[in-house]
Amino acid sequence: MHPFATLTILTYYLCLLALVGWSLHRLWLALVVVRADRLGRRASGGDSPAVGAGVGPLSTAGGALPGCVLSGCALSGSALSGSALSGIEAPPRVTVQLPLYNEPLVAERLIRAVAALDYPRDRLRVQVLDDSTDATAQVVDRVVAELAASGVPIAVVRRARRIGYKAGALEHGLRETGLRETGLGETGLLETGLGEDGLLETGLLETGLGETGLGAGCTRSGGDPVLARAGGELIAVFDADFVPPSDFLLRLVPEFADPTVGFVQARWGHLNRDSNLLTRAQALLLDGHFLVEQPGRHAARLPFNFNGTAGIWRRQTIVDAGGWQHDTITEDLDLSYRAQLVGWRGVYRDDVVAPAELPADLLAFRGQQHRWAKGSAETLRKLGHRVLRSRLPLRARLHALVHLSANLAYVALLLVATLMGPVALLRQRHELGWMTVLLDLPLFIVGLASVVTFFGVAERRQGRPLRPLATALPFALALDIGISLHKSRAVIEALIGHRTAFVRTPKHALIVDERHLPEAPERAPRLGAASAATPAILLESQGTNGTPASLRFPGTLGGSGTFAGSGTLGGSGAFGASGGLGAPATNGTTAVSRGASGASIVAALSAGSAELVMAGALLLAVSAVLRGPAPSLMPLPFLLLFFLGYGFVGLHGVALAWPGRGLPAGVGRSGEGGAGVEREGRAAARARGA
Repeated sequence: MHPFATLTILTYYLCLLALVGWSLHRLWLALVVVRADRLGRRASGGDSPAVGAGVGPLSTAGGALPGCVLSGCALSGSALSGSALSGIEAPPRVTVQLPLYNEPLVAERLIRAVAALDYPRDRLRVQVLDDSTDATAQVVDRVVAELAASGVPIAVVRRARRIGYKAGALEHGLRETGLRETGLGETGLLETGLGEDGLLETGLLETGLGETGLGAGCTRSGGDPVLARAGGELIAVFDADFVPPSDFLLRLVPEFADPTVGFVQARWGHLNRDSNLLTRAQALLLDGHFLVEQPGRHAARLPFNFNGTAGIWRRQTIVDAGGWQHDTITEDLDLSYRAQLVGWRGVYRDDVVAPAELPADLLAFRGQQHRWAKGSAETLRKLGHRVLRSRLPLRARLHALVHLSANLAYVALLLVATLMGPVALLRQRHELGWMTVLLDLPLFIVGLASVVTFFGVAERRQGRPLRPLATALPFALALDIGISLHKSRAVIEALIGHRTAFVRTPKHALIVDERHLPEAPERAPRLGAASAATPAILLESQGTNGTPASLRFPGTLGGSGTFAGSGTLGGSGAFGASGGLGAPATNGTTAVSRGASGASIVAALSAGSAELVMAGALLLAVSAVLRGPAPSLMPLPFLLLFFLGYGFVGLHGVALAWPGRGLPAGVGRSGEGGAGVEREGRAAARARGA
């Protein structure tokens, strides 16, 4: 056999073994969670409800699982109520930070939900960290002024320059809360790592923050200016698409009675799980993370990550860890690992759920996944050596490296998909059919069984039937395979140090199940409801699953409706044109391209060309396998799954990016989910500052 053929086969099987290893790690986490649930039921004296019912499943029986939720404990999710803090003389002060950037459709919903949080008003402050360059600013100012007049302790904090993206906004907000008093003053910047490598890069010094913490580079509007810089011992963070329940703080704040706890993370819920097949697949993938991976690591006393939103930080923990830094695009993963490396502990509460909106189109989903994959690889590159040299137990260090390197699996997956066809042909040519029986089939079965068990445990833990898993899981796996090329590129970019802008995920206020919304006197506008200065979404008709026909996907994902077509999100089809979003299209938002120019068609084809090439190669491999002997047919189902995954992502990417489909120009056309819009926003911010 030619050495190149040997190398090809060896590379294929090494990548396949690596994928199986990552799958077995997930299986181990699932078994840890199942065991913890069993201990919890035993400690509570019987069967405990599913996690979704609001009872914490993880037990501290026998002191085995410190920090987890004990279903019979006074601080369990179901036991806490409005009087949960009544026995505490002085509940800790909490500052809630809401980082926003061009979110006109969801900003009001978030702000009103946070205003309805049940917590002593004299111990609560709300910061709206608004970097918006579009109509969001007007929405924010109107809602904040209204709430402040009604007694809600809320204020807006704005920066003239959006440096550091979300991490920069959060760090800026922390300085406004009085971090100078905690040791981040003139003598503490370099010691905490926020000196030349931190504050100068984030631009906090350049924006003019002087002795009072507020310089010419910062503006405030709405609410009492004093509230914008009021300190908080605890810092809660919510992204724009979240709708926290009113008892969120009451249920999580008591965890900080333990002085070793640095942050508490809640579970994400899904406002639009049943919007379409894509959102159902995303919900399944995220449930695996939040119902198996996170509680599994927590129960096993392993490092785990803060997820960027729907959680609370101890302010001193942020200071000790070096503050929010933006040298990675997943500032949450970065900070949570730095905090745990200096001795702080995290707590995960999967019985407290904060619902959020899932990306409802493929380009937004790909942009989000690109950011997450690249950010985790950047964090591995930044902190991997610190993890290895840390004082954590060897077991914890190894698991931490597996966690941080998880997205390397997509590089291995891409190599397996690329080499699957050539290896099949080489096996036929050199009569190596025994490899299929003794290697391929067992490895594929073990990997698949691990994945099915992993997601099955996630579904059962929230009380969902397993039958829908039979339809949702194959599509979720195909989707995960289909974006492996996109995520592999993100990982490689991170490992070689190629920096890209932070790209936000577009949100569209797509609410399908309103039972997830918090009970409050006033709610943010829902689908079909509009206010004077809030963007309206006018329904033309309803799809079979409750999704507006105007928001459905082309082809297999739900009909032939268009996004932002006539009479939906922009009058005559312009996203941001007058009559639709309440602001002219020139206000930091790009109008929809109406014409089908040659350049726009090429850009549309490039949105899915790589995946389509992969699908074509796999189709050739399928035809080759079909012509081979019987043993070579064994990997055929997996070949077809890979083919369907790449084919779907490729075709759907082209369809969504095609001229006239109604997507904003520049959003996701480069495969990065909207870098063009980000650049325009920065230019508009500079113009405003000038």
